[in-house]
Amino acid sequence: SDCSSNNDPNDDDDDNDNNDEDDDEEDRIDEISRKEEEQAGQQSNSSTLMFFEKAIGEICLFITKEFITSSRSIPLNLRYVSAPFSTASFCPENNEFEHSSDKNKKLWWNESFLAKIRQRGIQIVEPPLTTSSLNQKKYLSDAGNLFGVFERREDSDAASDAYEQTKQDQLEQSYESILRRTIAPGGFLLLTMYMRSSLDSCTKGGGIESINTSASASTTCTDRTGKNPVYLISQWKNSNGQPIFSDSVWDIEHASIVTYKRSATIAKADSTIDTFKNQVEEIYSISLTKRPCTVNTLSCPWKTDLKLVPPSKIVNDQQGINEKQEQQSKLEQSVETWLQYERRILADATVPLSIAELHGDNQQTTNHVTTAIPSIAKEKIENAVKSIQKHGFVILPCLFSSHDDIHTIRAWSEAIMDDFHSACAILKSSEGHKVDILNPGEDDTFEPRSYREMAMREDLRVDLRDGPSIRKLRSYANRIDVKSLAELSFECLDDSRSSDDYCGTKPNIIDSKGDAATSTLTRNSEKPGENLDSTSNERIIQESKADLKSLRFNSSILEIVRKLLNPRDDDTNSKGGIPMYRGNFGRYNFDGRGPNGTPQSLRVGQVSSVISLPRAGDQAIHADTPHLFELYDCLPCHYANLFILGDDGTNISAPDQLGMLDEDGNFRGDNPVGGTAFVHGSHKLTVTARLTGGHEGEAPNYHSLSTAESNRQRAKDEMHMRIIRPSLVMGDALIFDTRVLHFGLANQSETKCRPMLYVNLTHSWFNDPKNWDDEQSIFEKKI
Repeated sequence: SDCSSNNDPNDDDDDNDNNDEDDDEEDRIDEISRKEEEQAGQQSNSSTLMFFEKAIGEICLFITKEFITSSRSIPLNLRYVSAPFSTASFCPENNEFEHSSDKNKKLWWNESFLAKIRQRGIQIVEPPLTTSSLNQKKYLSDAGNLFGVFERREDSDAASDAYEQTKQDQLEQSYESILRRTIAPGGFLLLTMYMRSSLDSCTKGGGIESINTSASASTTCTDRTGKNPVYLISQWKNSNGQPIFSDSVWDIEHASIVTYKRSATIAKADSTIDTFKNQVEEIYSISLTKRPCTVNTLSCPWKTDLKLVPPSKIVNDQQGINEKQEQQSKLEQSVETWLQYERRILADATVPLSIAELHGDNQQTTNHVTTAIPSIAKEKIENAVKSIQKHGFVILPCLFSSHDDIHTIRAWSEAIMDDFHSACAILKSSEGHKVDILNPGEDDTFEPRSYREMAMREDLRVDLRDGPSIRKLRSYANRIDVKSLAELSFECLDDSRSSDDYCGTKPNIIDSKGDAATSTLTRNSEKPGENLDSTSNERIIQESKADLKSLRFNSSILEIVRKLLNPRDDDTNSKGGIPMYRGNFGRYNFDGRGPNGTPQSLRVGQVSSVISLPRAGDQAIHADTPHLFELYDCLPCHYANLFILGDDGTNISAPDQLGMLDEDGNFRGDNPVGGTAFVHGSHKLTVTARLTGGHEGEAPNYHSLSTAESNRQRAKDEMHMRIIRPSLVMGDALIFDTRVLHFGLANQSETKCRPMLYVNLTHSWFNDPKNWDDEQSIFEKKI
């Protein structure tokens, strides 16, 4: 049964029509699942086998619905699911299944699960058997399923209710570890637990009891299933008896039981009372999400995870005694810690991408013409824009994770660090004005200042935008950028083809000749970088030629920023049915188009980098640009910044010994080189005014303090609570509104620099007057 969706990601049909189609699709899936269950019941002579088949059907239905609701424009045949795979098979007959070994039950489960997933048109990913052949991009999946057999411990009582997983061989453990690692950020893992217990007494009733729920951990139906998902997850342990799943990598707190089945062949033990004696079989399937982005808890040691998040309202002195007591009770009942709050906000500010989006499989080809749509789905673009509007930033995990993307990022990082070390050597050896960037404050050196190529951003933190190696790479990369613009149906409005603009620091002003989401190119068109001249023979250029890609003009980034900087109303939201952009008549005098609602031109800066050196401390909290007007809380963004981590520090020797990786090889987030922290929501004037002005806000109980001191403490606590510390890895993209408060985190490494690549994106009419000194050059004249 093929349930693949063929929705066009650029379909602009009415929302009601889409909703009707979605409902029809879900009804069709439900009908398919019902027929599958009926067929399973007719074919199964074994009650245990039927018990298993019904559970598999419900799990496959859950996966299908999750895929459809998370991104409706990505068809099921472009979704990827992984499960343990084996060349062996087990086909039970009659009652053979009930008496088969645990290994055969597990083999049958995995084989049947994969078969039903294929019936729905979903792609199967077979993880490699060893980590030596593991290619993260090739084997990543949107979801996965693990099946484990658990026996109730003999020493377990009703209170402890402890279970123990049956013994696995080393190959099984290694295979499941690899599978857990290959779940993509934001993907989910279904943990299926086949649990057996021999009880003297059990609930009256035979056959199969079924419960389907998607309740979160806080509202788990423990009265019906008797188990909490957090408890069930804790039963999965390694060979050393330690829990496999870490809450730094997996969102254990919000795990949910998606299906529960209970089966028993009941024999009455006493005719006078309703007690029964026999083995009880249960199947739980828990949905566990891999965090789309992890938190760097090594940074900001003063941001303790033990403090509780205050309630949404504070106790007002004007309230009555009963109201005060009620509010005080709410204060005492707050159960979310700062770390839990931070992880929840970070998940909300992250837009995870499907495997199809990472592979670029969602491009459309018709009549030998390929539609150059953004590499991520339409709804993901909209979610990214909403996140920036809500939090001030958004994270797109793995957006630049292809081999060519990583090669490009490394090429830029290498060129930047080459120029940085050259600049340090020149400044340190200059006569009359010796400057030591790496060891500021030495007796015989001067304080560093800003130059044309490099500006100081506090001690041990510099902003580098130009240098000999950067220019050589930029000369080639910008030619690729120009071709990328043509493919996206953009055009440069400035003279970007001069030799100076190809390799210099000037930004480019670009405009769309049409909608980038519907532009086209021929299938056989020249690829970016082909047949382009390069006069440089340096290794960095020669090695990069074949693989360099554009970081500045990524189609998804441009589409997000265009929508962010150019929000507009729809016909349905406008008074009288006429969109407001039709009233912007003055555009005739600027771009000649008149009030047609097309996005305004963008100013796209060159790739540059902020470098945090070893032992750099936390940067002062700041915003990069002011609000244009102070009458409104938050006008639309006029200046955004793209961050791409140039070096994530994971090549530090034995990173797992530093606690950076869990036992499966997943990144925990605790990286000593640091990153950038954001005060979420602070791009709004009211929020920043409250945080920095000592005004009333959310806070714990500070009634024993004076009013002024209490307000200051409230503001300080809310500021600390709102600080989000995303731990990026190479290939992640972060876009933020430059009005949001943020700061660079300390680089606690003794040897590693942290180059953070950035690209400024603004309206064409906005100019960023950064503190560069164009009269002082490091490389072109003597200091």
